[in-house]
Amino acid sequence: MMKRTLSALLALLVVLSAVAILASCSVKPGKPAETTKETETKKSEAKTETQEQGTETQPPAEITFTEASGSVYVNTSELNYRTQPDMEESSIAGQLTYGTVLTRTGVSNNGAWVRITYEEKTYYVAAKYVTDEAYEETRLETPETVYVTADSLFVRMFPNFEDSGVIVGGLKKGQAVTRVAVSEEGGYSVILFTPESGKNAGKEGEYYVGSRYLSTTEPETNAETETK
Repeated sequence: MMKRTLSALLALLVVLSAVAILASCSVKPGKPAETTKETETKKSEAKTETQEQGTETQPPAEITFTEASGSVYVNTSELNYRTQPDMEESSIAGQLTYGTVLTRTGVSNNGAWVRITYEEKTYYVAAKYVTDEAYEETRLETPETVYVTADSLFVRMFPNFEDSGVIVGGLKKGQAVTRVAVSEEGGYSVILFTPESGKNAGKEGEYYVGSRYLSTTEPETNAETETK
């Protein structure tokens, strides 16, 4: 009886060993399977790369020009003219002074630039510093005394309300000044004024103020203030 039992156990052990050997042979060698964590990480990296490609910085809008003609006039003390329509220092070709007449050949699609011809070459200037209309003034036969009616009034080197860089000083309400000329359209008056600072400090010269803030009679108590 004992012998039969031992024989049965030995036979069972042989069978189990054979099954184990067959199972190990059925597994193919190769790269281990990726874990769930590793798989999710790779998917996340791929998604991030796709998002980065989708949010790539767009190039600046192209500046184009529409053909234009006629003359424009520099209405600031110094104006850079450039080889390209940009604000880079490397594009500056030179400077123009107030009143310089330029031939316009185009205007930019964003309204910021005017293409010009100057000394038979093509350049670009900032649109806000040129005007279509030439400044013309009428000299008074006899200079007259006028009074400031605004609480404060800027005095400008050139007749340009938009450019704060041409301001050389100011006047107070009630101050009397000598007017020697007026613009053809009545927008500006030319007065005698002595700046207190700057390169012309202490030197009397002709400067510009808004005519609407001057009167030939002394002002009343309440008056408007120049806002520009």
